[in-house]
Amino acid sequence: MDLYIADDSSLVRKLLVQLTAKHGFTPIVVSDGVELWDVLTQLPPKSQFLALIDWEMPGHEGPSLCKMIRERFTQNPPYVILLTARGAIDDVVGGLRSGANDYVTKPFKEEELLARIEVGTRALNMQTQLNQMSHQLIQAEKMASVGQLAAGAAHEVNNPLGFVKSNIETLQGYVSDLLQALEAAEGGDDKRAAASEIDMEFLKEDLRELFTDTRSGIARVQQIVSSLEQFAHAKQPISSEVVLEKVIPTTISANRTYRVDIAKLPNLIGDADELAKLFHCLIENAVWATAEKGDISIRGRLRDEWIEIDVVDTGRGIPDNLMQKIFDPFYTSRPIGEGTGLGLTSAFNIARRHGGSIEVKSREGKGAIFTVKLPRT
Repeated sequence: MDLYIADDSSLVRKLLVQLTAKHGFTPIVVSDGVELWDVLTQLPPKSQFLALIDWEMPGHEGPSLCKMIRERFTQNPPYVILLTARGAIDDVVGGLRSGANDYVTKPFKEEELLARIEVGTRALNMQTQLNQMSHQLIQAEKMASVGQLAAGAAHEVNNPLGFVKSNIETLQGYVSDLLQALEAAEGGDDKRAAASEIDMEFLKEDLRELFTDTRSGIARVQQIVSSLEQFAHAKQPISSEVVLEKVIPTTISANRTYRVDIAKLPNLIGDADELAKLFHCLIENAVWATAEKGDISIRGRLRDEWIEIDVVDTGRGIPDNLMQKIFDPFYTSRPIGEGTGLGLTSAFNIARRHGGSIEVKSREGKGAIFTVKLPRT
């Protein structure tokens, strides 16, 4: 653990070096705030350290340094102890509010200062452990997501592959019959008699259906693979000004229309293509949920620093036990072949890449409200 000492008194600096050496520290020592800040700005923003900083120094004083440190080192906040002869409660409060973790008045007692350094060291060690646990948790969640994605992909691909395999096996039998008929045409009466038992009309009709179904199954696999490629290689949003009225489609099919009321919303910074895809997914989902009978509307508003856009439908709604699954990869309540189960997942990820989110409110049989929240710029 690195320790930095900043004090304009050479006597105090010498004493602090001697005291901290008892804890195994070899501190970096400077005599004023400007010199300390010059040293700290050479560190990576993720650096973690302990600092003993005098309140009154040439250049940057202790409280201003605390604020600067907090603004720069946000990922692993350092532990800062202010040293000062000021003991009034207003000074203590002001020092802590400036970003200091602790406050020691001069002249300080050796036992007290060492105890506070121990507290700071424990706090930083706990922070390191929490960071490691958080990293492990994120990795575990990633692996769980990969497993879920793989299982969903396998299930979705196996369905069309299953009937393609079945069709091919049937086709093998039909080809055998056709070959038998061809041989009969070239052979004697016995072969022609055997071939006459083949129902050629049924065979010709079923062959057409088998080929059509097989092509459909292969197209379904191609659709799933294409969706997976887009899902796995999602691009980072392009930062440009986006006019929301232009990225929200006013119609999604020839026979469905819906109300759009977002005229008063400001433009935002984002990726127009990505946001258009997000709203297309949500509106298409609403169209399916209403089954051409319910109403669909889109409305927007400003709330604090957020732009909120609701996609509202009066369709079938979402059961409570399924609410936690709707953004999962490959989850879908639609019949097999109607969608890949990646639309809402993609929409959710697009919102997150833009610094936003999607929230859902729904009751079974009472429709749903999907609220897209995007940061106002």
